[in-house]
Amino acid sequence: MSALFNFKSQFTKGYDYSIDNWRNTPTSNFFSPAYFTLAPGFEYRKGNNLSIFLSPLAGRLTLVDTVYTNRSPQGAFGVPYGKNKRFEFGAYFSARYYVEISKTVSFRTRLDLYSNYLAKDVLNDSGVVVRKDNPGNITVLSDNLFSFKFSKHLSMSVGVVMVYDNAQPYKDTYVDASGAVQKKKEPISGLGWLQLRQNLQFGIQYKLPARDKEAK
Repeated sequence: MSALFNFKSQFTKGYDYSIDNWRNTPTSNFFSPAYFTLAPGFEYRKGNNLSIFLSPLAGRLTLVDTVYTNRSPQGAFGVPYGKNKRFEFGAYFSARYYVEISKTVSFRTRLDLYSNYLAKDVLNDSGVVVRKDNPGNITVLSDNLFSFKFSKHLSMSVGVVMVYDNAQPYKDTYVDASGAVQKKKEPISGLGWLQLRQNLQFGIQYKLPARDKEAK
């Protein structure tokens, strides 16, 4: 038996750099959004390499300033138009795995899945569907990291983070250099909310020599 509590937010403002006055129109800020997850459940561990957690009754709370939810009929970050919070109740799954491929190469991965039992289509004041949603629309987080150790002091890490969340804001069009509105070409139809982040890190490590406990 186990329980999990998670909190996520950001420290600085986020912007949409495709608009002219992007500095005066931030799209997010500290605590907007803020995600809270509380999930009692069951965990299986196998040493330090494998961890699997499952909660059939997981609550999630999203907080957003109404400054952002009032900008679009769809709201922002899953919070409806004109509201500042959204509560979700569903199932949460989290798996983590670590393996040393060799003495100098290791791999670490994490997979999080969340299904909201309360998910349903979002309607505007006229009853028109502005965003489709259902419990089968699972939120996915996949975090993968390869670490390489070149020597005693030098190391490098290469990683890819993939996020799919139907509640995140997404536009399927953009304005090109000539001012014309163009349709975005998605590699896989229906995955417009798929977000990718690539990481490349270099590290330097130095250990101080141990001090002799006996005074000389």
